[in-house]
Amino acid sequence: IVRRLTAVEGLGSCTLVATDKTGTLTANELTVREIRLANHSRFEITGQGFIPEGEVRRDRETITPEPGDAFEAWIRTAILCNEAELHH
Repeated sequence: IVRRLTAVEGLGSCTLVATDKTGTLTANELTVREIRLANHSRFEITGQGFIPEGEVRRDRETITPEPGDAFEAWIRTAILCNEAELHH
């Protein structure tokens, strides 16, 4: 479903398109399950929906993002792009 054709025209210059297919339309909950950074780091995010409980895992081990690391910088950038909040 496209509201503005200019949005589709802009896709021609994209090198990556991230999509979500589960839950957004049916439950109105767009949630992150996995994050992959440019340095090839892969993180799994646990939890359900908008409930503020869950873990960040790397290589199946729970981690605590530290200020200044690549994951924490990515999260802060993502927060600035929407209405999310970060609670430690």
